[in-house]
Amino acid sequence: MNYKRGGRVASRDNSASAEARADLTERAEILWCLQVAAAGYPYHTANNTDLFSAMFVDSKIAKNIVVGRSKLKYEINKGINPYLLEQVLKPVTKDGNYYVLHFEESITETGKRCLDIYARFWHDVGGRVANVLIGSHGIKRYDSEHTKTRCLDALAAAKLPLRLLVYVSTHRAGG
Repeated sequence: MNYKRGGRVASRDNSASAEARADLTERAEILWCLQVAAAGYPYHTANNTDLFSAMFVDSKIAKNIVVGRSKLKYEINKGINPYLLEQVLKPVTKDGNYYVLHFEESITETGKRCLDIYARFWHDVGGRVANVLIGSHGIKRYDSEHTKTRCLDALAAAKLPLRLLVYVSTHRAGG
């Protein structure tokens, strides 16, 4: 009988060492995703996972690493990023600290207009104001209804309660 574990099919007869190896492989894949995100590597670098088996020829874990571009993008955007955002925003969501919503128009390196949305709040760790990017959206048109919708969507996605919002500030590029 087979069961699916972490995207891999394994039989129940597998030894504990094979299951431990699968867990270590998943851990290695997550660490690789974190490295790509932290270093700012482009997603297409994920296709170079053959490098691991070449570097560590005697490692069964390295041979089992499978992280393509789409898996990497999914892991970062749907797994790691929401978790890290939740951890950073704990002083607001768990401790009930007040926060300020700040949004601004920025211009990307390619010249496209972008709406960046931040939450600012006092963070006891470090004793300073934290400024956390909670949303970034391309701007096709710049009007108040569009901006309001994007800001409310970002607050909902970040699980920031509106009752703790004390102020809204803005800055437009070139303004």
